[in-house]
Parts: sequence; C-alpha cells; structure tokens
Amino acid sequence: MLSAAPAGTAAPALQTEVTGDTPARHAAPRVDVIGVEENLPLLGGSANMVTSTEMRDSKVFTTAEALRKVPGVNVRDEEGFGLRP
Repeated sequence: MLSAAPAGTAAPALQTEVTGDTPARHAAPRVDVIGVEENLPLLGGSANMVTSTEMRDSKVFTTAEALRKVPGVNVRDEEGFGLRP
C-alpha cells in the first residue's frame, strides 16, 4: 500500500534479503510496507494498494514498473538509451 499519510505502524525502511543462490551484488532490497486494505478509507490522503499477486502476474522487474500501476503517479526513468531525461 502506498500512502501520503502514515499507515500507523512503522517498519524498518529497507531490509536486504540475500539467499544462497543470489550474489550479494545483485540482491534487491526488500521493502515491507505495513498496512491493511481495510484502513484505506480512513486515510486522510489518497492511497492505493498494489498487491504482490498483481506484481507477480504483471511480471514487473523494477520499482518504476510497479509504480506505473498506481493512478496519479508519474514515473520518469533516469536510465535509458544513453539519453538524459
């Protein structure tokens, strides 16, 4: 769940999870967002939920690809074909 308002419970911002078959230099940070869908109507700002099932089914590889699924969020890639954004 992405929110402009705090969800009420804080968690460590980033946790790196490295398995035996994943080299540390390629490990992506694991981000845990704490919140429940039932609390969405109670938030003061806007909020949207992108579930792990939705991300797995749409085969997103980057955070930018996942955030493009959130209404009202515009993502500009900083990397590309040698061109500046």
